[in-house]
Amino acid sequence: MSLADILDPLRRPLLTVLDTPVSWTEVLGFGSGALCVWLVARRHLANWPIGIANNVFFILLFTQAGLYADAGLQVVFITLAAYGWWTWTHGGGPGSSLPVRRTTRTEWSRLLAAGVVGTLGLTLPRNWSRDLATVWHERYVGGRDAQAAEIAAIAELNGHHLWLLTDHEGVAFEDDGLRDGEELRPWMTGRFGAELVRTGRQFIRVSGSHEERLAVAVAAVDALLARGWDFAPPLPERR
Repeated sequence: MSLADILDPLRRPLLTVLDTPVSWTEVLGFGSGALCVWLVARRHLANWPIGIANNVFFILLFTQAGLYADAGLQVVFITLAAYGWWTWTHGGGPGSSLPVRRTTRTEWSRLLAAGVVGTLGLTLPRNWSRDLATVWHERYVGGRDAQAAEIAAIAELNGHHLWLLTDHEGVAFEDDGLRDGEELRPWMTGRFGAELVRTGRQFIRVSGSHEERLAVAVAAVDALLARGWDFAPPLPERR
């Protein structure tokens, strides 16, 4: 029996909430997280293993969604939890030299301020990415539905430094069997352009023949690299 066979039952839907299937992993992740918070509030030693279990559930959830950076962050949390667990049992906890107490009002104020700033810093750029990524979703679905969240998660993985927007003017429509909606091209160009401007993204419009568009794109990329963008060092050769 492989690891995938063991984990497969956790990925199956347990219930449906607002027409969205919720898996065992999501339910157990939420439940263990809530239990961990309750145990922390009561300064109970069991908060550490429950917290580690919560991190494991989220590793499964994030890897399934392709959010590998978020999954890797859970490894950091597990490491910190293991250190906290060891510290508590070898010199921490109630009645020891390492006091375990409730958060003071001053500390709550500082944490609240840091949480607001951090949330804004993480949320705004991601919302910009979501808004830009869901233009095509609007085109074919007519709005945003439950699947928009999944599209947003995929969009968050990309962080481009330059966007190339093909203008509908000066570029002939070519029906290759896949493209459709020639009459919607002005609307699509306008929506993409509006979101790029609104989110402060660097972009250029390209128009004309294939050769003209390629020349403009290559020149824009060369100018971007000339301003200091470097590639990562090459990977070592395998022997």
